Amino acid sequence: MNELLRRRYKTAEKRAADAEAELRRASEHRLAELMKLPPRRRLGQIEDPALTTADRLKLRRSIAGNLRHKKQYALLFGGRPLLIRLLRTTRYVPTAAAVTAVVAPILIAVNMAWNNTDDVIVLPQPIELNWRLPSGATERKVMPADARLAIAPQSGTLAVARRWIEGQGYATAQVNIIGR
Repeated sequence: MNELLRRRYKTAEKRAADAEAELRRASEHRLAELMKLPPRRRLGQIEDPALTTADRLKLRRSIAGNLRHKKQYALLFGGRPLLIRLLRTTRYVPTAAAVTAVVAPILIAVNMAWNNTDDVIVLPQPIELNWRLPSGATERKVMPADARLAIAPQSGTLAVARRWIEGQGYATAQVNIIGR
């Protein structure tokens, strides 16, 4: 009885090996057919049940290699996808130009106003200054403590103090700044 079982096992093993060989041949034949298709159609057949795992991997690699080649071609030779993306972004150019035309003058005006605005200080103690009046005359006047004075820095420690005289304009005086 042992001999009979051994023969049956050997026959079964031979049948299994023959079936596996037939499956590999059928898979290789199917892979050869699929390799003749364009990459997009091959991609649709990637889960074909007639393919073995090894042949399915070969099919995936062939598709990946083909896709990589097209990407490199598009980058090197200005392929259509890159051109289409660039053309799509040009639709925003008129809007960007309009926004720039409106915002740029506003930003320039704000920057000029910011740079031309004097620093306002509160005097900690009275100070006597020689003021040049808007008419061109000079006047010596003592500014009291806690008075506000507009200071426009000139260079280093030199600045110009300004005070507004109603109906006439600004009077100016040269001052030295310490520890600005």
